[in-house]
Amino acid sequence: MIFYLKNVKDFRGEFHRFVAYYASRNWKTGEGEQIRNILDVAQAWDPQHADRRLSDTGLALMAQIASKLRLHNVPISERKFLLDVEALYFEPSKITIQCSENSREFLESHIDIIAPVVRQYAPGITYMVRTQS
Repeated sequence: MIFYLKNVKDFRGEFHRFVAYYASRNWKTGEGEQIRNILDVAQAWDPQHADRRLSDTGLALMAQIASKLRLHNVPISERKFLLDVEALYFEPSKITIQCSENSREFLESHIDIIAPVVRQYAPGITYMVRTQS
């Protein structure tokens, strides 16, 4: 999830690059000390390619949705839909989310939790979830 929130285009590839790098160093820091908190190291990781994946607004929206789902105790295994979102398109009365069919079903089944968060970005919104083809 940390690499998703870093908002790089190929967050899965970046995760594998991170693991390969530290595995080759036997999970030690540059000073040769054993890594104690992998999450801190991942937070400090500098992505190889910084091409943006979502706009800052889109990333903020997805982070708020993830937070709201966590507050409603939606299991983390279900929240993985966030990793599947390819694009968000913002218009004054509509936000279009492009994702897979599974993620579309997830979004629609949790619309009572997600809709109030989305309305902050576009009051009076109609929503549309477009599946990837």
